[in-house]
Amino acid sequence: WDTGNDGPGMPSWVGDVRVDSCLPNGEGSTQNFTTSAGSSHYTLVNGASPEAENYVQSATLGDVELFQFSNMLHTPSQIFGVMATCAALKDDAGSRSIRMKCKSGATIADNGTDLTLSTSRTRIKGVFGVNPNTGTPWTKDSFNAAEFGVTVAV
Repeated sequence: WDTGNDGPGMPSWVGDVRVDSCLPNGEGSTQNFTTSAGSSHYTLVNGASPEAENYVQSATLGDVELFQFSNMLHTPSQIFGVMATCAALKDDAGSRSIRMKCKSGATIADNGTDLTLSTSRTRIKGVFGVNPNTGTPWTKDSFNAAEFGVTVAV
C-alpha cells in the first residue's frame, strides 16, 4: 500500500495492512446540515452505497456535520492513519469545496486541503495520519472515541 502524500504523519510505504471500513452509527456532536427527509442525520448516510434520495446538505461556508462510528473490535498493533470518506456533489453554479473533519477529544481538525466538488457524485477522502488531539499515532481507544464528518470549505 503506497499512501503517497495522503496526510501528515503518513509513511510512503507501509507494506501489507488490514483496512477496516466503518459506517456512521450515531449523530455526532455537531449537525449543521439539513436532511433530505426525517430528522436523523446519520441514517441518511450510513449505507454502504450512496443513495440519491437520502443525504444531508449545506451550502453555508463553515457548516460542519459530524458522525459517530461503530467501534473497532480488534486491537491492531499499529494504526497507520484514518481515512474519512464521503460521496458528495454540488448542485449550484460556481466552485464548491469541502474538507473532511475529525473531532478527537476537544480538538476539531480538518484534512488540510480543500476537496473540490463537481456536479457528479464523487467519492471524497481526507486522511488523518495521526490523532489531531495528541499529534501521536491513533490507538483503538482514540479511534473509537473520535467523530468524523465534513465541513463546507468554499
